[in-house]
Amino acid sequence: MDLRRMIEVLAEEAEREIHDQAWAPTPADRALAAKAAADLHQAIGTPHAQQALPAIERLERLREALAVLAVASPASTDAWPGSSVPPSPP
Repeated sequence: MDLRRMIEVLAEEAEREIHDQAWAPTPADRALAAKAAADLHQAIGTPHAQQALPAIERLERLREALAVLAVASPASTDAWPGSSVPPSPP
């Protein structure tokens, strides 16, 4: 499964759990999501700025931003019970 699809699946799962009232995001969850979104926007920039960069530089920036998010996240998807996203390989 590619990265884009994994993100889509996780977003769909979160929306479904919120809709079904199986998960009520805490203020800490909301703050973490807002910070992650702001940090990604700052690291990656606007779509227009991204298009101006060579593809290799866009991928490098995205890779670095995702690495920072992975290190900073409180839990990996492996720890989310019922997650439909397969665990990351070791």
